Amino acid sequence: MSDTAEGIGGALKTSPEDFVVEEIPSYEPCGEGEHLYLLVEKRDATTSRVIEHLCRRFDLERKHVGYAGLKDRHAVTRQWLSLHDPGRRIDDAAAAAMEEPWMRVLDAVRHGNKLRRGHLRGNRFRIALRDVSIGAAPQALAALRKLERHGAPNYFGEQRYGSRGVNHLVGRALILGEFSDALDQFLGWGGHREGHREDAAARDLYEQGAFADARDAYPRSAAPERRALAALARGARAKSAIRAIGPTQRDFWVSAFQSAIFDDVLAQREQAGALGALVEGDVAYKHDNGALFDVGASEIGESLTQRVTTLEVSPSGPLWGPAMKLAGSQVGERETAALMRAGVTPDRLKHFSMAWRERGLGARRSMRAVVSNATVEAGADERGEFLRCVFDLPPGSYATVVMSILMQGRFVSENRWTHVTE
Repeated sequence: MSDTAEGIGGALKTSPEDFVVEEIPSYEPCGEGEHLYLLVEKRDATTSRVIEHLCRRFDLERKHVGYAGLKDRHAVTRQWLSLHDPGRRIDDAAAAAMEEPWMRVLDAVRHGNKLRRGHLRGNRFRIALRDVSIGAAPQALAALRKLERHGAPNYFGEQRYGSRGVNHLVGRALILGEFSDALDQFLGWGGHREGHREDAAARDLYEQGAFADARDAYPRSAAPERRALAALARGARAKSAIRAIGPTQRDFWVSAFQSAIFDDVLAQREQAGALGALVEGDVAYKHDNGALFDVGASEIGESLTQRVTTLEVSPSGPLWGPAMKLAGSQVGERETAALMRAGVTPDRLKHFSMAWRERGLGARRSMRAVVSNATVEAGADERGEFLRCVFDLPPGSYATVVMSILMQGRFVSENRWTHVTE
């Protein structure tokens, strides 16, 4: 089991400083080369906002900025980004001195290659939990130790789906070619109006068809929204407005769709108590190198059971797409059924990947995340007592899932297809 018997409660992310994330890079920049690596600390901002800022500051195209992974918005995070600068137009010292109220550069070093997704060993989290007694520290540490032994269920969780929880619905609409619906979800209320929001005025203006006014109602930091609305204001059709947003945001929405299917499959597996076992038809994931292998009847035995128990291997789940390795037997049937519940077929995904040149779409993801180097510290400051939970996770795994298990005793995955009309 990966969950605790009883949660310790508490409040998470009461301020960005309570949620600190630091990348653990795969390698250090060597000091020479045509790429300038910047170690950036940001506060309450997205990685995309940092990239947009760097592009404007150094007159770069977005494709010339590299990064290993996206980082939480409502947090203080430290990550490396690379700027392609073969002509050395950028002054290294000036770049190292960059500072804004919401971000600053901590280091600037040259390297020979672009930083790419996956050039990352993991992330280290330092998370202060508020509204909890410091006497709960032993219980919190015991829970983390249990997760170290058995792994944490590798859900994507709430932050993958955005503040309105609709990123996966935008991705679904794109896959189905329903571009107007995708824009309605992204820029408007998508048929599900909520209470007060900072962007409520802009969403209302979009619903009224006042696209130019809606664009002006968004801050400059909301670059994807402003690009789409500017295209619509010029008379562009919905598909052209989607293209104007750019591939990075589009890929994120499609990834959110894949994530929702994965979380659905994972929830079923966890409810069945089968996270710590491999069965015929599974595709096993090797934690040391990310390699996959099919589990047939001949592989099942004491040796494989031991490898699962020691977190050497885990069952994997689907990130659906044509390039995904398919599971077999009843495992594959359940994964296909989860995709169909979202109103999408494998053939439709193949059509989308060809139409948008997403030829590498599809992968598999471990259903368990390896938690390591866990500690718990009790403390107090001007805001009261807190427990600081420190631990490492592999790339793409979410600390909010780990913290939910500590706080609630388990992670509860929502049904994300309630509003889908089949």
